[in-house]
Amino acid sequence: MMSPHKTHTWLPLAVAALLLILGPQSSLAEEPIYRLCVPQIYLAECQQLLADPSEAGIRMECVAGRDRVDCLELIEQRKADVLATEPEDMYIAYHRKNEDYRVISEIRTQQDKD
Repeated sequence: MMSPHKTHTWLPLAVAALLLILGPQSSLAEEPIYRLCVPQIYLAECQQLLADPSEAGIRMECVAGRDRVDCLELIEQRKADVLATEPEDMYIAYHRKNEDYRVISEIRTQQDKD
């Protein structure tokens, strides 16, 4: 389980990474809504973070999973599109049947320095 301090670090960075990858969009009406999966205990923070519209024009909503592993399962079931994970979660994803997982960005914080 992540500490509340880590939530404030990885959640905004995950959204920022997605915004940078997807880039500015021309029309909000035509764009899909990307579903960001977060552990249930962080749902309120996710909703607060996404309350303001994206400057890049990307529409997102929060989806709650039981935990990060449940979020992996929600992505497999196409009930979520994006999540921020720890390295051990990517190891789990690598060994699952589904080959649709894509790492779009690696984020290192001051605590993660080598």
